[in-house]
Amino acid sequence: MKILHIAEMYFTKASGITSAVPPFIEAQNKVEGVSSKLLLSSGVDIPKGFNYNFEVININDIDNLNYFFNDIYKPDLVIFHGVYFMNYIKIYKILRKLNISYVVKPHCSLTEQAQKKKRVKKYISNLIFFNKFLKNAKAISFLNEGERRTSIRINPNSIIIGNGIDKIKQVDKKSKEELEIIYLGRIDFYHKGLDFLLDAIELIKDKLSNEKIKINIYGKGSETEVKKLNEIILKININNLKFKGPVYDEEKDRVFKKANILILTSRFEGLPMTILEALSYGIPCIVTPGTNVSEEINNNNAGWKTSTNPKEIANTILIAINEYKKSEDKYIKDTATLVEKKYLWNSIADMSINKYRLLLKNSM
Repeated sequence: MKILHIAEMYFTKASGITSAVPPFIEAQNKVEGVSSKLLLSSGVDIPKGFNYNFEVININDIDNLNYFFNDIYKPDLVIFHGVYFMNYIKIYKILRKLNISYVVKPHCSLTEQAQKKKRVKKYISNLIFFNKFLKNAKAISFLNEGERRTSIRINPNSIIIGNGIDKIKQVDKKSKEELEIIYLGRIDFYHKGLDFLLDAIELIKDKLSNEKIKINIYGKGSETEVKKLNEIILKININNLKFKGPVYDEEKDRVFKKANILILTSRFEGLPMTILEALSYGIPCIVTPGTNVSEEINNNNAGWKTSTNPKEIANTILIAINEYKKSEDKYIKDTATLVEKKYLWNSIADMSINKYRLLLKNSM
C-alpha cells in the first residue's frame, strides 16, 4: 500500500504537527507491505536537527503536479494534515481528476471552538473552497471521539486514528519534599486556556504559597502573549509561580523527569502531544474537556478532569496535590499502563493501515 502524507510543516520544535506526523509515518513504514512518504506543501526545506528515515518530497521540486501524481508517484491514498491551506485545494483538485482517494486529518481545526477563531474568514473560506475539499474526502480522520463529537460535520464519513508515543520512559520518580506542577505548551491564551489557569492560581495563591509546590510554565508564544503572561505572573506575585520559556530535546526531557503533575486547560485540541509525552514519563495530568482526553484521563487514574471554570480548576489543583502525595506510585504506574494500552505508535500504525484498507475497499 502506497500512502502519501501532505503537511504544511514549518519545522519548529513547538509545532504539534512536526511532533506528530513524522513518527506516524515512520511507524507506518514498519508495517509489512506499506510505503509511506511525506509531501511538504509549504515549500520549506528541512532544517538541520530534523532527520527522518523516510522519503520527503518538497512541492517546490515538482514542476508539474499532474505529471507527478499520474506518472512519478501515484499513491493508493493521500492524507492531508490540517485544513486551511490553499495548496491543499490545488492538490485535491488534481487528485479528484486522477481518481486518487484522500483523507483529511484536521488536527482539531474543525472543532466548534477552533471555528470561532477568525470566524468570518473561516466561514467565507469554507463556502468558497474548503467545504468541497472536505465533502469529497473518503473520510475525515479525527484524533479521538471527543474531537469528532465537537467538530462541524461537513462529511458524514469519519474514522478515528490518534497520536502516539514511541515508548514508555523508565523514570525513577523518587518522592521529594517539593512537588512540581508544569504547564508545557504554546503560550496562547485563547487556545490553551491560560486565562483560566492563571485566574485559578490567583484564587488559591495563598494556599499555594504555604505548600511546598512549584508551578512552572514552559512554552513559546508571540511577543504579545508572552508579555501578557509575564505581566499576570507579576501581578499574582507568588514566588513559586515562574515562566521558564520554551524547552526542547534534552532540556525538555529533564523537565519531564523532574515534574510530578502536568496541567493543560485548553479550550480546544485534537490530541495534545504534550499530554501523551507527560503520561509516558509517569506524570498524571489535570485536563479540561477541550483536550479531548479528560474522560479517559479521569477513568484510567491518569490524572484529574476539571472544567474551564477557574474556581473548579483551582479546587482540582488542590485535590490533585493532596491525592498525588498519597498515591504517587499508583499514578506513575497507571499513566504508563494507559500509554501502553492505547498510545504506542506501532499499534496506532497497524490500526491506521487496517482502517485505510477498509476505506478503499468500501469505495470500490
